Order: sequence, then C-alpha cells, then structure tokens
Amino acid sequence: MTLFVLIFYTRETYKLRKETTKQTELQLRPFIILTSHESSKVFTFRNIGKGTAMKVNLKSIIVNVKKLEFWEKDYLNPLEPYVLRVKKIDDKRVTPHSPYKYFQDSSQEFPFTIEYENINNKKYKTEGIIKGPLVTIKNTE
Repeated sequence: MTLFVLIFYTRETYKLRKETTKQTELQLRPFIILTSHESSKVFTFRNIGKGTAMKVNLKSIIVNVKKLEFWEKDYLNPLEPYVLRVKKIDDKRVTPHSPYKYFQDSSQEFPFTIEYENINNKKYKTEGIIKGPLVTIKNTE
C-alpha cells in the first residue's frame, strides 16, 4: 500500500512541476504583434509579452508581384515598439522605408509570419493578415 501511495504521489508531483514550468514560461515569454498606424503610415512590431524577444523577423511578403523583405530586429524588450522597414524589393537592396504604401489601397489579404525567439532560444511565431491598412492576428505559437 505504501508503495502505491509513493508512486501516486511521485506521479502527481511530476505533473504539477511540469504544469508549473509551463505556466511560468507562458508568463515570461515574448509575444510579438504587428500594428498599423494610419496617421503616420507605418507598421510597428510591439512586444506585448514580459520576456525579451530575440531575432524578430517578419518573413518576406509578395505584394503586387513584388517580394518585400524586411529588416530583422536583434532584440525587442517588453512594450518596446519597432518601426518596420523594407530592406529589399525583389532581392535588390533599397533605401529603408515603410512598407505601408504597398498595402494601404489594396483589398487583397496578405498573410504574414513573424518569427522570434526568447533568451533561451525557444522559437515562437505570430501569424496574421494584412488587408489594406488593417492588421489581424490569427495565430501564435
């Protein structure tokens, strides 16, 4: 009987520790969103999580047959905004500028993925849609 109680207690303690670790990670993880600002005609990343995000990168987006590539941000602290800038168009380096004009008048939906890591190199991503000046977050992992 004692052995059964010990095995049961050990198993329950393991599950509790695992759940506690998961909850702590969720509380301290970075969480990157993309927002648009019609007045200033820019898009910004914002870290609304409590942990620092590393290697923040918006994957390339094809807009009107142009492939837009964006500058990566090395790190983004909690609540810190970062104005998104175009780095390349069709693999050609350009003067950094806001991608807002490429989306503002379009009724088309453009899916996007933001990839980033926490300080322990755990990878996350945020997925959404840009439609005109509106940004919708669809999924986070």
